Amino acid sequence: MMKMLRALHNVEKLTVSASFVQILSKAPDLTPCHPLQFRNLQWLKMTTCLTRGCLAAITYLLKISPNLESLILMSKERRITDVDDDWEARLSLPCTLSHLKFVKIKSLQGCDNEFKFVEFRWKNGVVLEEMVLWFSDFPRKFSSPEQADIAKKFSKKLRAVPRAS
Repeated sequence: MMKMLRALHNVEKLTVSASFVQILSKAPDLTPCHPLQFRNLQWLKMTTCLTRGCLAAITYLLKISPNLESLILMSKERRITDVDDDWEARLSLPCTLSHLKFVKIKSLQGCDNEFKFVEFRWKNGVVLEEMVLWFSDFPRKFSSPEQADIAKKFSKKLRAVPRAS
């Protein structure tokens, strides 16, 4: 895994599959023994869940990408509650997301994990210029009144969150 990441260290744009994030999330001890930087990476697209292991992998990729400006996440979450209590502290480490200007999250389910991630970005995104959030059934009509209600509640909660930028 680390050999493959090292081979990609000069990329400017990178698309990462859910399987890659899953495998990376199971890699032991990612940071201390493996100094790696994606200094040229400006655009990152990932398909993933916001579970404990995946958040650790996402955090690692974001930490080693100090010049990242655009992040696109395709959420595969389906009401998962397996979240690490200190993911927020790890994401707020120096250089993590400090240059992020654009965030797009597709296929939102309206789960707490997704809300926490978006809330964290809004509160800490000092240079954040744009965030695009798409619910799973958008732009089609929601398939059930429950899904529409979840989206409305998510949006209402989000409007109350203060923004850093």
